[in-house]
Amino acid sequence: MNNKCVKAFFCITYEAEVGLHPKSSDRLTILESNPDVNYYGSSVPEITSTPLEHHLFVLADKGECFVDNAFKYIHKLEGEIGKKLHIYPGQLKLEEGVFMSLRFRENEFDYTMEFVDYLKDRLNWQFKIFREYHRDRAIIHYKKYIELEELYPDIYKDKNSKRVYFVKLSSDMELFDFYKLVSLIRRNHRFHSFEPFYAYAMMKYYEIEYFFMFYSPGFVVDDLPRLKEALDKEIMKI
Repeated sequence: MNNKCVKAFFCITYEAEVGLHPKSSDRLTILESNPDVNYYGSSVPEITSTPLEHHLFVLADKGECFVDNAFKYIHKLEGEIGKKLHIYPGQLKLEEGVFMSLRFRENEFDYTMEFVDYLKDRLNWQFKIFREYHRDRAIIHYKKYIELEELYPDIYKDKNSKRVYFVKLSSDMELFDFYKLVSLIRRNHRFHSFEPFYAYAMMKYYEIEYFFMFYSPGFVVDDLPRLKEALDKEIMKI
């Protein structure tokens, strides 16, 4: 029997420390999440201490229908270059305010700068420039189209990433409570080696499903049902 497949645009949220990237300039502010070299060593297996998915951000001051138009023109650029890009529109909440953003991989820097120039020249989008920026915690939101393959009931993996898993949650929650749930899972159930994200998707009209999304190349798939059981138990305490 074929495994159930879920396809949707997911809204993904997490907290991270954000600082200026070395290539940030007086023409364009470029931020990077978790800029410390050894950041990942404390929360996920050692092999992710310098992950391919190191992420950068540019912030937009102005952009009409920002998310939809960003996806539209990302798709156009991908067609022109014949390459899948990992550029995702969203939002950053910083001490300085809330800004629309593009999240992208460091190894796709040149393509993303080409994309930013296109948005500036063709659509007159305006991007943020900070004269000064001090490293701080940020709440990061981004939107991504994901295809999930069911491994167990209400437990999925990202079909395009062997390192990313989704466990369905019974209800919505605030981000503060989500991180409280993460702490309970780590403290009470000995799950430590993962990087967590809160995710949700609209599966049908007004039907929203919520997920404990996490990144961990070292996670044992057979432990996923035990993680689901732990999440169901601890979420009742919040």
